[in-house]
Amino acid sequence: MSARFTKSYRFFFISQIDFRRLFDIFPYQQVKFSNKAALVRKQNLGWEKYSTDECITQINRVSAGLRNLGLKRGEKVGIMTQLGSPRWNFLDFGT
Repeated sequence: MSARFTKSYRFFFISQIDFRRLFDIFPYQQVKFSNKAALVRKQNLGWEKYSTDECITQINRVSAGLRNLGLKRGEKVGIMTQLGSPRWNFLDFGT
């Protein structure tokens, strides 16, 4: 993975990222911009937050769980979750 950053005022913009797969974003973020609140969702009276490390852990748990169920490469999976839930990302990236 490689990235070239351009500084503009106080913000950094990613002008080029060479990812092979979409789910490479979290490991990249873990190395470059590890965050205590990588994914956030409003939850009743507060906010549900997931750090970069927690996101990677959840994604790996989904992947391991599907393998333990006997799911193999190329087989189909149906995903149903709450709209706007960070869990959607875990399920999507874990498959």
